[in-house]
Amino acid sequence: MTHQLYTAQYLQELKLDEIKKIARQLGVTPEGDKRSKDNWIKAITEYQSAKTEKLSGGIRQIEKVTDAPKVMPTKENPFTVEEAAAQGYTFSYASVGNFLTIKGYNDQSMVIVNDGYDDLRFPVERIELMTYGEVVAAKPQQAADEPEAQEQTDDYLFHDEQPNNLPKVGDSYFIGEFLLRCSQVGGDDYAVIWDVYDENNAISQIRMDWTCYWTHPLSQAKFCTPQQATIDLAETYRQQCAMRSERAQAIEVLEQHGDEFVVRNCENGHHYVVRPNHAESSERCECPDCHYRSVRCKHQIAVEIFLKQRLEQIIATTPSPEELLDKPFDELTREEWELLRQYQPAESMELVAA
Repeated sequence: MTHQLYTAQYLQELKLDEIKKIARQLGVTPEGDKRSKDNWIKAITEYQSAKTEKLSGGIRQIEKVTDAPKVMPTKENPFTVEEAAAQGYTFSYASVGNFLTIKGYNDQSMVIVNDGYDDLRFPVERIELMTYGEVVAAKPQQAADEPEAQEQTDDYLFHDEQPNNLPKVGDSYFIGEFLLRCSQVGGDDYAVIWDVYDENNAISQIRMDWTCYWTHPLSQAKFCTPQQATIDLAETYRQQCAMRSERAQAIEVLEQHGDEFVVRNCENGHHYVVRPNHAESSERCECPDCHYRSVRCKHQIAVEIFLKQRLEQIIATTPSPEELLDKPFDELTREEWELLRQYQPAESMELVAA
């Protein structure tokens, strides 16, 4: 069997997904970081050098089967799904938003984290273990298309030795149900920073440093891809929101001055000023949790609960227009007069429609 020969210069001009297609045709898998374009090119060129010998009249490829050295997968150098399946691994599925992330486990429960575009991702609502064959048989057609779509994304979305193809401030990108918007490119500590939104609500940031690893403010962990950082950020954020909602019960709202609220922690007596409508998320509360980490703290949650309860009370105590019609006109307040002015009885609406 013969294959076309590819030079390193030719491969450098291709996109990463095109290089991976060539590698799959040759049966080549690189060692080291599978997100590195140079690693894939090196694997292809070394494979061709090992499989060819020069003869008069041209180059003939020699069919020679060699046993590849066994490589134990690590978090930094993981198996792909197919490689793990060939070794008899089973797979677990953790749903975040609308997408599913697959991780493989061996008999010693060693976690195999697949790279960003070799992960199989498709909608599910459960967590379970099954074999790779069962996954292939059960997954919908869109799951088969998903890895190809992931391969076409920009190189800066995956781990490499140094940043390249950096985005521009204002660029946006979706990871599952989360919107990422680029807020900073370049700096002393980070090559790029993305604000992460869940249903138009900013929850935090993911950041790529100059070594191309990703982090977020809610954890000290490092991640190889923005997908992993975003998923971990979402899980951590939801856990912390649930915890802060419980702790908000100990916060008392003392005063309100326009858009500013003075609150007190009944457990330690600390007082803070909360500005829930401030444009800067780090300035919405004076507490360290908000000021230094830009998170939605328990004091903000307490103010939200306070405003919701007050609104419900106003609605419950405000008389209906029908009740105001029975009230003497000289006893009506300005707000009640305005409510009556805008009121249109159902019968008159039906007459107009007729």
